[in-house]
Amino acid sequence: MLMKRLLTLAALTAATCGAVHSQSVEQIVSEFGLLGTWATDCSRPATALNIHTVYSLSGGGVRLTYRYGPVERANSIITRAERLSPDQILYEEEPVDGERGRVEVVLAMTGGRIQVWRSRRPNGQLLVQDGRFTSDGAESPKQDKCRNWNALNQGVRFATRRPWRPLRARD
Repeated sequence: MLMKRLLTLAALTAATCGAVHSQSVEQIVSEFGLLGTWATDCSRPATALNIHTVYSLSGGGVRLTYRYGPVERANSIITRAERLSPDQILYEEEPVDGERGRVEVVLAMTGGRIQVWRSRRPNGQLLVQDGRFTSDGAESPKQDKCRNWNALNQGVRFATRRPWRPLRARD
């Protein structure tokens, strides 16, 4: 009887500890520092050779948008995320449009730059392995986090403004 109670208590303790330590996708992505826009060259607009990767919170989840130009983009939702190490995160992205298939991605962050380290389809097909595309062996691009990513993504150009001055009362 005592043994049964101890086993039940141990099981409840393990279940409670697991629930306390589990984190949401939003928390994992945010704590890894992914939220924002990433690009090979943040000073240049999005193109096929300078893809802007945007991680944003959207409706209780994390949206992933790849911008290939002013209009072309691909949207996905990150459905699962796991921190593999201090410098690696694994996530699963599910396309919103349904045209592309689900993909599992491992990102590596080194010196503040991210790089797709591994990318795999559900059927096991590797697209990227050890930071290189399996199709041609080329290195997957390393991306920097862009400053002022909201303005960058909306195509906003900043104009120089005069310093703020309080209004003077008129007589």
